[in-house]
Amino acid sequence: MVNDNGTALEGWQIPVVILGVFQANEEGSNNNLLEVVRKIFIYINSEAKMINPARKILLDDESVNAICTQILVQEAHENDCRPLDDRDRDKMPLLFYDWRGATSGDAPVHSPAALHPITEVNSWFEWYILGPDGEPEQQLALQL
Repeated sequence: MVNDNGTALEGWQIPVVILGVFQANEEGSNNNLLEVVRKIFIYINSEAKMINPARKILLDDESVNAICTQILVQEAHENDCRPLDDRDRDKMPLLFYDWRGATSGDAPVHSPAALHPITEVNSWFEWYILGPDGEPEQQLALQL
């Protein structure tokens, strides 16, 4: 199957959120399902806050470069969790990456021990490895 842009749709994974809403007790609220879902929707949208670029990279499941960055960080974490003798010495430790994306106000607060912020690691994928998301060079590199 191919979409309008000529890109193959096979193998796509689309995340879906399934929300189960149940009445907690018989004497509880008389809100119907539509009211409950509406309140949840309003709460999420009214309380939403902009996230910093590092956090966005770690949560983004649409950008190929962000997903590759997430995998790199996850691999480092999994390696660090192994017993010392079982660790792959060729993999960078998680401490190498400033993955937390801490902020003070709107300004990033860099981890003093980390060598590279996650935004920089993400840019490695874009500029040196895979190219910008959706560009022909990235599609060629990924054989799409």
